Amino acid sequence: MDRMNGVSRENCLRCEGTMLSRGCEQIQLGKTGWFMGSWGNLIAGALEVEVFACGKCGKMEFYCNSVTER
Repeated sequence: MDRMNGVSRENCLRCEGTMLSRGCEQIQLGKTGWFMGSWGNLIAGALEVEVFACGKCGKMEFYCNSVTER
């Protein structure tokens, strides 16, 4: 159970199935625009999350690990 907010990472919130860790990934922050192109993505950095997936229904949950700069 996550002590910060009382959420259990072991059981799926949708179907009560078992949540399995799929490891850590970096999610790109920022957005692409007409004027600046992809520079917003490069400047914004990434958010590191741990990914959990339900073995029963496939629901995915992301838990923040830290904010990383590129």
